[in-house]
Amino acid sequence: SSDGVVYKTTNGGSSWSTISTPGVSFTDYYFVSSSLGIAAAEDDSSKCIWRTTNGGTSWSNVFSEENYFISSVWFINDSVGFATGYYSQMGRGKLPVILRSTDEGLTWEQVYMNRDPGDIKGEELIAIRFKNELEGIALSTFSENVITNDGGETWELAYDDEGDLFPSFGIYKTLDGSTTLFLAGKNGYVTKWE
Repeated sequence: SSDGVVYKTTNGGSSWSTISTPGVSFTDYYFVSSSLGIAAAEDDSSKCIWRTTNGGTSWSNVFSEENYFISSVWFINDSVGFATGYYSQMGRGKLPVILRSTDEGLTWEQVYMNRDPGDIKGEELIAIRFKNELEGIALSTFSENVITNDGGETWELAYDDEGDLFPSFGIYKTLDGSTTLFLAGKNGYVTKWE
């Protein structure tokens, strides 16, 4: 949440406690277990990745590289996770990026960057979801959505000569399921990926 506060419940929402991380505003999170969690966050200068091993009581910064801005995280198993956002390159705008961790979110490496997103302002990848350990999608702010069919080893644009597999504009939320993902957008459009 904003203002460096995380709200936590251990009884299904009957009561809540607050955990303060001054100067950090969490924007997305994924808990691998009841104790291990990864969060995308804004601090005073950038968006970065934070990690907890005690159920959110305390958080440590595990990724905060200059010019990287991370907005979404997702794990496909206990060890392997992904984070999306953009790299801000002077004169080139926002270059969409995907980072991967193979050690429970402790370290991160870049596995994808779109060096030519088509607009001088660029784009960012705003959400990432997998419907199983192999098939995943990262959503762009505009039209540069990317998909993987090999567990995130390689990523390809989600369109070809016949058009985009998903709506190109107006995506604002992804709903996940066990075998189906739903992408919701403007004007009531919903796309289902089975």
